[in-house]
Amino acid sequence: MSKLRYGLALFGPVKLNEQESESGTTQKLKVAFNKVLRLICGKKLRDKEPIEKMLKETGWLSLNQLSAEVRLIELWKAINNPESPLTKLVKIKQSQVETRAAAKKTVEQYPEEGQEMNKKLEGCSFRHTSAKVWNSAPKEISEATTLEQVKPLIRKYVEKLPLH
Repeated sequence: MSKLRYGLALFGPVKLNEQESESGTTQKLKVAFNKVLRLICGKKLRDKEPIEKMLKETGWLSLNQLSAEVRLIELWKAINNPESPLTKLVKIKQSQVETRAAAKKTVEQYPEEGQEMNKKLEGCSFRHTSAKVWNSAPKEISEATTLEQVKPLIRKYVEKLPLH
């Protein structure tokens, strides 16, 4: 699971709603993940057990939810810990006027340098996808002051995201 979490933080796409298209790059990984989930729950494919039910039984998140959770935790660390190696990848939008976005610490998805390359890689880019998830998350996540405080807030948020 730790290797899966690491890989998802780097390459895993995130769907914030059911209308977003699904990435074909994770299809094989999703099939393998679902097989492991069935194995742990003692179910066969022919049992037609819903994935959602098995996720609840194990306490796991879906790949989509897990990808969002890992990205939010790492981005929170990058914003709140200057020693984080990811800090230099994160740029908070600066505003002269007090806005909700400024108060929420909205993250720029496309920094000036390499903007065209970032747009081409946006589905798998750590910076773009993580910023997209961060900017859609509740304000309480960006306002949290400790990792212990933010983790349950992140978990509560990602559990509402689509499974696939």
